[in-house]
Amino acid sequence: MTEPVQHPRILLSEPALKHTMACADRTGRHETGGVLLGFRSGSDVFVTDAVEVPAEIATSVRYVSTEEARNVAIASFLDRVGSDHPVGYVGTWHSHPGNSKASPTDKRTLRAEAADAPDLVVMLVLFLGGERWRLDGFVAHHHKTLEYRRPHRLLRRDPWVTPASVVPIS
Repeated sequence: MTEPVQHPRILLSEPALKHTMACADRTGRHETGGVLLGFRSGSDVFVTDAVEVPAEIATSVRYVSTEEARNVAIASFLDRVGSDHPVGYVGTWHSHPGNSKASPTDKRTLRAEAADAPDLVVMLVLFLGGERWRLDGFVAHHHKTLEYRRPHRLLRRDPWVTPASVVPIS
């Protein structure tokens, strides 16, 4: 008998979630984003921290940062917490000020990043659902498959996208 496939989960710390939402609130009608830091354990990705990265381009429908800006943000974070801090880069996050979920461009960007990564890579997308921020999360594998993460709601099956949840943790 084969074991059931364990889909990766995104375990997101409450401080990281609050920070991304505060950044999205502050920028209003423009997208913002940054990097996610944490660690991987088995098929799970633990996101312990989120850092905002200045945008090269930020409009109501687009957020672009450079690899250099992301690296500076990561280095600054690690300098602040100390080099013995057991976290590293696990992915990116960005906001959609309207009620739009992750776009095909977002998914292509994640697949491209995962193709060069040695392990799982995460992308979180915050979007306004009514008056509050909601969250879409994705875990991509270096072999270019994609797992879909959405809190507390299952969507139809898709060949690239498997429903599961983002798990907030304290």
